[in-house]
Amino acid sequence: MTQRPSRFELVSKFFPELKEAVGSDRENLKKYSTLSCEVILADQIGEFDKGFLKYGPGVLAVRIHDGAKSCNYMPLDSLEEDRVEAEKVGDVGIARFMTDIISKLYHFNFEQNVLLMLIDNSSARLFPIDREYPAKTIQALIEEFAA
Repeated sequence: MTQRPSRFELVSKFFPELKEAVGSDRENLKKYSTLSCEVILADQIGEFDKGFLKYGPGVLAVRIHDGAKSCNYMPLDSLEEDRVEAEKVGDVGIARFMTDIISKLYHFNFEQNVLLMLIDNSSARLFPIDREYPAKTIQALIEEFAA
């Protein structure tokens, strides 16, 4: 597995022009960068909602490992199957991660947030996304990076 890049490395990779821009150009770039992330997240919220309506509670798995660029909805029963399979093969880390996800789903507020599972080359992580303002966290990161 490759090492996870830092938050600032990710921002500089996706928005390299932010570091060089000045004045109103910088402010406009921050707004457009945030807006572009919001559009992507809104699309992912839509995909999550389709899965939720069809299958009930679950997560939207966003796969970006090894060049993959796909999303699929994983309902509670699929996550439970993965947990059982991980236990069978002795993968304690995956079994524990699946158990944590399943536990969170029972107490998650799906009216306010959706739950994404980002799977990259270094790990898998859960990210709750606010329905009201999906890019809130990204905006804060962009602001901090461009300061």
